[in-house]
Amino acid sequence: MKRERRQVTLEELGRAIKARREEKGLSLQNVADITKIRIHFIEYIENGHFEKFHGIVYARGFVRSVLKVIESEDLWEYYKPLLYDAPGRDEKESKLTGACTPPTRGFKPASRFWVILILLFTVVGTGWYAWFSWKEGGLNIEQVAQGGGGNNGAIETSVVSEDIKSGDVKSEDLIVVFEGVVSPDAEKKILDDGEMAEETAEAPEPVPQFPTLEIEGTGACWLKVRTKEATIHQGILEKGQKYTLEVKEEVTVTYGRASDVQVTWNGEELGRPGSGGRVVHIFYSSDGKTGRVN
Repeated sequence: MKRERRQVTLEELGRAIKARREEKGLSLQNVADITKIRIHFIEYIENGHFEKFHGIVYARGFVRSVLKVIESEDLWEYYKPLLYDAPGRDEKESKLTGACTPPTRGFKPASRFWVILILLFTVVGTGWYAWFSWKEGGLNIEQVAQGGGGNNGAIETSVVSEDIKSGDVKSEDLIVVFEGVVSPDAEKKILDDGEMAEETAEAPEPVPQFPTLEIEGTGACWLKVRTKEATIHQGILEKGQKYTLEVKEEVTVTYGRASDVQVTWNGEELGRPGSGGRVVHIFYSSDGKTGRVN
């Protein structure tokens, strides 16, 4: 008989939660997205089927999360005597806390042989890489001279090397020495003083400016921002928090409690989008227009 009275009470509380959720204009999917609780668990709460939960501890946390989203935390006082005195609670919680197996003792450290072998490979590999980099990086004037221009661009590499070492060849004379190696296009860009001509940089294209939407919470308000194709934001905006969006395409904002936010649209303060605890839908477009959605 006691179990029957408990079930009726939980069902009555579940119906109250469902009624308040629908008053807020929230679907089961909306509550599931905000609380990260699966839809069938929320249905258990609204139907009073708490015997389907794997543990009463989970049920308590789910109930408190749902009550916070629909702003009905006053109902928690009615749930407490039911959920903290549920039959079978101790048995289920003991299963959760008493099934852990302690880790085995006797961790065996790695053999020193493998540690020394790894260090040896590291030292050898580092030395080989340094030697290889030094060898490959040693590009000299002979390699450049041999690679350019075929017979017409061939020069006496030994003479050039000696002249550069002795200082007889200046930087502005290199274009003459390597004639046939430098491309004709590069020669045209060399000025009389040996510097490259600066190309005129193209002016960047102007970046289009889009209007900015700023929503500041003066209380707790549930928000949902959606384009024509997808939802780009949803959640609870707490007091003092701000949500800012550059509107590049038309968006529709759903305010779960329109009196608890202040809206600034493209630098203009619009104030509260609505009054009381009603759900309000407002659109904002990239051309600066805004209005209520019926």
